[in-house]
Amino acid sequence: MKKEFLSAFHRIFDRVEAHDPNLSPSDYVILRQIFLVLSITAWETCSSTECNTYYHKALECARITTTPENEDLPGLQSLLLTCLYLQLTRKHDEWIQTCGQVVRLAQSLGLHRHSRRFRFCAGEMELRKRIWWCVYAVDIACSIVHGLPKMIQDDDVDTDLPIDTDLDDATATDIPLPLPGETTSMATFILYVKLLRIFSSCLKSLYTTTKRRNGVAKITALDHELSVWRHSVVQFQGNEMKDHDDGLPDTLHMNSADQSFETLFLHFLGNVAVILIHQPALTFDPKHPQFMKSLSRCVRAALNILSMLGSSHDDRRLHCLFPNKSSIVFQSTLLCFYHQWMCMASSLTPSHNLDPLMGRIVDTALKLLDMHKAELVTPDTSSNTTIDVQTISAAQNLVRLFSNRIEHAGDAPVSTVPASSMTQTPPSSFIFTPPAGLGSHEPLRFERESQMSTIPLDFGILEDGFLDNGWL
Repeated sequence: MKKEFLSAFHRIFDRVEAHDPNLSPSDYVILRQIFLVLSITAWETCSSTECNTYYHKALECARITTTPENEDLPGLQSLLLTCLYLQLTRKHDEWIQTCGQVVRLAQSLGLHRHSRRFRFCAGEMELRKRIWWCVYAVDIACSIVHGLPKMIQDDDVDTDLPIDTDLDDATATDIPLPLPGETTSMATFILYVKLLRIFSSCLKSLYTTTKRRNGVAKITALDHELSVWRHSVVQFQGNEMKDHDDGLPDTLHMNSADQSFETLFLHFLGNVAVILIHQPALTFDPKHPQFMKSLSRCVRAALNILSMLGSSHDDRRLHCLFPNKSSIVFQSTLLCFYHQWMCMASSLTPSHNLDPLMGRIVDTALKLLDMHKAELVTPDTSSNTTIDVQTISAAQNLVRLFSNRIEHAGDAPVSTVPASSMTQTPPSSFIFTPPAGLGSHEPLRFERESQMSTIPLDFGILEDGFLDNGWL
């Protein structure tokens, strides 16, 4: 809350000016938050030395603070900021551990329970709801990025969504509401929370160790839920929806030049959700009706993701927030390759004519991966970051390899690689071999098969030629 934070900030500043070293434990908690905000800001401006310096000062404040002072709402807010810092700086092991502390502390404070169970004032109840959904976001992000089970089970949560209002005082007894038709900055956060709940349902329905039957029905239900969310985003923006000639609605429709980072981030995550929902269907038999439908949705979302990352390459927040850029770039590019391979190998009618776009898709992916690798290389590069850089380099080699094999698919002889030899071949020398029967098809010619051969592909979010940016 702005009022409490500024009051504590001025109190600390006055004591520092008066050379008064007697700061209370609660002051050290606020000081820790300040240092964490400074470290995140320094990361955003590519000042790695300052970023680490501020973070170490925050750790010193945490060590000075007594344990009971860390087990309240300000202490939980400090841990949330720590999670964000660890996520941005790719300190994976620490992020996972801190995420677990955040969830357990939030649950011990009862933030996951409905407000009717407590007797707090209206301002504090609203603050508790907002903090809880930040905790929820951290748990979902950690689960998806690291492939771990969620700690928060939706069946145990009955907390309401935050109220769309500006609130600066946690001691307020009445909450002012906006006039009809007006929204506040909380409206975007509420849309974000609703999308997170779709992510959570997807993880529970499609990615748990058990209970993964009835995949088509689950995918259809989740896709409908995401469509409802998408309409609420468009309604919030005041834009009109449109359908494409291929019968598929826009995954997310926007004019990126007029959008704030928050709205762009929602669109980005919406496309990630499309891939997360439909990707399990790619394990079905290619003749299954859901296979091509889901492949089409995945390809459109992948193109949207590459488009957004390519057009906002100077915004580090979009690149490194959930999920990290390098993994989603590689996955999106691989989906485009997979579309081409499956259509050639299984004689499927392509859902999109990607033939004239593959070169630019590959160039964009390699540029984005190069940029991310350059961002990770700093004078104080850690061992974890070194592994990340090597992983990105391996992804780039695979993209080049797949692109080369696609280009020469019709000329190269078809052969198979035994499974035993694949495990013995190093990644740098491994050559991808297309599925059997690929050589019987003409290389990358879909014009005679595809009904979309004369229709340019609309990426749904930007104007045509989204890959023809000056930075390429």
